[in-house]
Amino acid sequence: MNKMNLIGRLEMAEMRKLLFILPLLFLTSCMVIGPVFHDEDVEKLEAGMTEQKVIEILGAKPTARSKHSDGSYLLQWIYNYVTDIGVSGGRHIAILFSSEGKMIEIKYQYQTGTGL
Repeated sequence: MNKMNLIGRLEMAEMRKLLFILPLLFLTSCMVIGPVFHDEDVEKLEAGMTEQKVIEILGAKPTARSKHSDGSYLLQWIYNYVTDIGVSGGRHIAILFSSEGKMIEIKYQYQTGTGL
């Protein structure tokens, strides 16, 4: 077997691998907007925690903040995702804090899709 033929066969083998792997990469790619958090994170949250502790557990600063007239405020974490094959979903959690910055309760929680 000559040298050029061997190089051609090696290149063809590498090309076949690449043609197999590339579609798999596209099938598993995902676009996420917002900070991702999981059930295990939410289960750790307790009334009385500071805002900073909640942020630490959820792994990101809130997406939105609303202040109430009594000084309490609502922090919200929201994320959405979509994959290249059309699977989509998202999650939203809203947590009420006292004017002293302590968690009072989870006011709202919603999830669509299978989650990340």
